[in-house]
Amino acid sequence: WPWSSSSDENDDSKRFSLFVADANQMTKYYPRNTFDTVVDTFGLCSFDDPTSVLKELQRVCKPNGKILLLEHGRSKTWRGLSN
Repeated sequence: WPWSSSSDENDDSKRFSLFVADANQMTKYYPRNTFDTVVDTFGLCSFDDPTSVLKELQRVCKPNGKILLLEHGRSKTWRGLSN
């Protein structure tokens, strides 16, 4: 997994690690049906192609899992989001 935790709960520098990835294509990071829940907060409006990001979120979310979205505005296009 791209994150890690440490047994030393008092050392924040060892509790988590961070990585940067392309949200349009996470296949090299996560296989299909990896997560029970996927959360995006205020992010879809920042992507050039929010539809491809949503499809990728769906790919990594388990079949009966949940995708939770919190947005503050409408993206550039909404066509295809329900496909």
